Amino acid sequence: MFLLKPQVVATGNGATSHFNKERVYRGTWLNRPLAAASLLLCSPLMLTNVLAALVSRQSIVHQRHCVDSAGRKVSYQDFSCGYLKTSARLFAIARGDISFCGLPLAQNSTREFCLQLANRYQMPAGFFDAVSLHQRTGLAVSSPKKLLLNQAQGGSKAFIKLLIKGLLCSVLYGTARDFSQPKALRLFGIRINNVTMTDAVEQIMAPREGGCRIGYFINAHSVNVSARNADFRALLNQSEMNFADGSGLRIAAQSVGYRLADNVNGTDLFPHLCQAMSRSGKRLFLYGAAPGVADAMAANIQAQYPHLTIAGTAHGFLGSDEQGALVTRINQANTDILLVAMGSPRQEQWLQQHKAELNCQSALAVGGLFDFFSGNIARAPLWMRELGMEWVWRLLQEPKTKFTRYVIGNPVFLFRTFVLKAVSRGA
Repeated sequence: MFLLKPQVVATGNGATSHFNKERVYRGTWLNRPLAAASLLLCSPLMLTNVLAALVSRQSIVHQRHCVDSAGRKVSYQDFSCGYLKTSARLFAIARGDISFCGLPLAQNSTREFCLQLANRYQMPAGFFDAVSLHQRTGLAVSSPKKLLLNQAQGGSKAFIKLLIKGLLCSVLYGTARDFSQPKALRLFGIRINNVTMTDAVEQIMAPREGGCRIGYFINAHSVNVSARNADFRALLNQSEMNFADGSGLRIAAQSVGYRLADNVNGTDLFPHLCQAMSRSGKRLFLYGAAPGVADAMAANIQAQYPHLTIAGTAHGFLGSDEQGALVTRINQANTDILLVAMGSPRQEQWLQQHKAELNCQSALAVGGLFDFFSGNIARAPLWMRELGMEWVWRLLQEPKTKFTRYVIGNPVFLFRTFVLKAVSRGA
């Protein structure tokens, strides 16, 4: 699908070229002027780094060598000491050795495709690329080739947007480092299944062994609630699946040397789950949200996934005397996957209370998922999700209901992470 056929164009001297103006990676003409302006801006800091190296009798720069995703050798420099050591890379960009944005520097499974892009679009290696941007924030990458092809075909405006997003991600999530990526870890005393989006779907869809599997999406809000409520933290640790959700968990994990595989949030996971359930014939039950919301969501996803079987729906305002009948209804509908959307910690408490009675394969606490897929609330633009800033969109959509959670909760979470150092030692 993504194979590219290079176009051979005759030149005046009888030679041939694989390039034409339409196929040059647009935006690279900005490299030299942007690098020159940045060098001028950073010159005082760079001078400080040079002096620090001379005083400490170190080499001024360290030479970096690597092979990019198209198999080409690339060289650049970083300062040996001082602040913003990576600013020395501006010299390599100014010389034309590398681009701000281009093909990934790291080797990966798309090398042949990257070589085709390099040939067809004269696409150099770059410090920022669409795939690495998604991986930095944990946004699941289903098709690296499609992302890179879209990047190659973008204009100068797309080049600048990618550069800005790359710089912002570097500030928010730091530069690439050799973090450990264990399959399971504990953050703030909560066990986390450190898996990709694909792995998460496979775990949810796996044949049932014993009782119903419970899954939670652990985010900054979960951490804040668990810090105030030890019983809730114990409840979270009794589930079979705890998925890392949101940029807050990613930042916290990196602060203690861990890398999270994917940002496994319910909203991104749900379409993958629907596809898998459509293929396997699994039955889905939706419980939660305001009256009518689950029904609207069922209608929307049924239209989008016609082979998906909806076993039933129920709103989240049933009385305590109606819970027994609801569990019976879920079981009698031969439900395979149950989604519970009642807000945290209520939804987790409901699942823990009724886990032994449920005959379904897996049950997930999904928060505000139903509002998104019913059409009540629009999803954040892709560029915000690429930066891991979807919470800002949620705050803009629901300022009153989300104020405490985000405006107060996020700083409290960061305080617990960087001041109290509670990431590795629990609450």
